[in-house]
Amino acid sequence: TAKTANSASDNREAGSGASEASHPATLAAPDGLFERSESERFRAGGDRSPPRTTGPVMSPRDRSEKPGAAQARHQNSYHGVTMPPRLSASARREQLLTVARDVFARHGYHGSSMNEVADAAGVTKPVLYQHFDSKRDLYLALLEDVGNQLITQIAKATSEATDGKSQTERGFQAYFRWVHDDRGAFMLLFGSGNRRDEDFAVTIRKVVDASAEAIAPLIAADIDSEHQRTIAHGLVGLAEGVSRRLVSDDIEFDPDIVAQQVADVAWAGLRGVRRVTEPATSITS
Repeated sequence: TAKTANSASDNREAGSGASEASHPATLAAPDGLFERSESERFRAGGDRSPPRTTGPVMSPRDRSEKPGAAQARHQNSYHGVTMPPRLSASARREQLLTVARDVFARHGYHGSSMNEVADAAGVTKPVLYQHFDSKRDLYLALLEDVGNQLITQIAKATSEATDGKSQTERGFQAYFRWVHDDRGAFMLLFGSGNRRDEDFAVTIRKVVDASAEAIAPLIAADIDSEHQRTIAHGLVGLAEGVSRRLVSDDIEFDPDIVAQQVADVAWAGLRGVRRVTEPATSITS
């Protein structure tokens, strides 16, 4: 199946990363590294000139900097090549997710590789595999991360509202601003055929469910919780459907105007929400 092929591909990539981790690259010794030092030659009676003092050569820039600044800069370089600063584990993971989002947004899941992500992040594959076991594991973490960002923005926006109408408007405003500012994130979450993959579909469904659960309590009507969740899912689907058209057709739009248009429709419908105990009409065959 497609999922089995994907897993096999991921395992091959993971295997290559593990191989790199178990056989780390070595650096060739600079010329003259194993020659005797000047002090040794002086003691052996060869070169009679006194040994020079050790330490980095001070440039005019070094001498003009504050104490310790030049030393810190030299510690982060090797033969004049600036090395990337060390990051904490959480900061490195966040950086890798940010870079991976751009890579996957451009090439899709199947068109991207762990090599590309590592290169774009400026790290080696073993470092990438320290945080994510495989390309699939990285992608699942990325879907969850993007979904959490969306839910956080909607929750923050609606918490600042003072009534049901403004909650509706602010909620859609936060959603469409997210889509407008990061179309790649929207396509990553709701495009690229992700729902055809079982693992990805489960993660996306969790994001949609979490979004609906956040919206449901905001529906102020005399209805039960299950009725609230049903309407909340409808509102999430409304926002997703409109966004899919805008992004897929590459339409330039003002997120606040679109949000107001959709919010007007949603609010008009919400005002008519009532408890339903039986269908208004029966359909007979």
